[in-house]
Parts: sequence; C-alpha cells; structure tokens
Amino acid sequence: MKSILLALDAENFSEAFISFAVDTARCFNAKVWIIHVAPYPGSFLGYEDGPEYVRLSVAEELREEHRFLQKLADRFREEKIEAEALLIGGEIVKSVIKQADKLKADMIMIGVNRHGFIANALGGNTALEVIKRSAAPVACFPCS
Repeated sequence: MKSILLALDAENFSEAFISFAVDTARCFNAKVWIIHVAPYPGSFLGYEDGPEYVRLSVAEELREEHRFLQKLADRFREEKIEAEALLIGGEIVKSVIKQADKLKADMIMIGVNRHGFIANALGGNTALEVIKRSAAPVACFPCS
C-alpha cells in the first residue's frame, strides 16, 4: 500500500481517527492525501446574487478549512509521513471517489457518524455510499 486517501469532515472528526490514520500510514509507509469536500460556492444559499457579506463569510469559512487541512498535513509530516492536503469542491461521495481514482489511492479512510435509521434514510450515509462506489478498500472509523 503506497497511498491512503483520508476523507475528512473538518467539523466532525476525532483525535482517535487521526491517530489511527497516522498508525496505518506508518505501518505501510504510505503517503496520505487528506481531503475535505466543500460545496461549490454557488450552492450556498444567496452566494451568487446575495449580499457581499455572504460571499465574504463563505470565503472565510473555506480559508479556515484550508488552514485546518494544512495543519493536519503538517502533523503527519512531523510523524515523518508524506502528506498533502486538498480542499476540493463538489458533491461529497462523487468527489471522494474521483479523487481516490485520480490519486490511485490504495485505501480510503473515512469517518462515520453514528446516525439512526431515520437520519440515514432521509440524509443518506456518506461512508456507506463511498463503500458502495469505491474500487479501493474503505476503512471506516466512528467519529461521533
């Protein structure tokens, strides 16, 4: 295994998940691609034709997410693990699968929220959809 794609939700992940990713990457001497998928700016309500403060708020949120990913990549590098961080836009499941294919990831690691049946039925389950669509193995880690 040479490459791991670590798909993160910047607002919902656990320290244990990151430690598990570090240990896994170290075990296989694998490069880690840390990605977070953000919706395209145009999909934010009021972004395109709304007031400027909405666009500025969205831009600041994206900058904060990018800083977070860069700090996380630095943490992997401090552990002597090659890592790169990517903030990408798009639909989450499609973007994760596309990046995994593009980067030739040998494994996808993704956090799993513990939703109930109703929440999964109404809102979908990102990790489950990634498992269904991925050609690479998917390791899931409970994060909430």
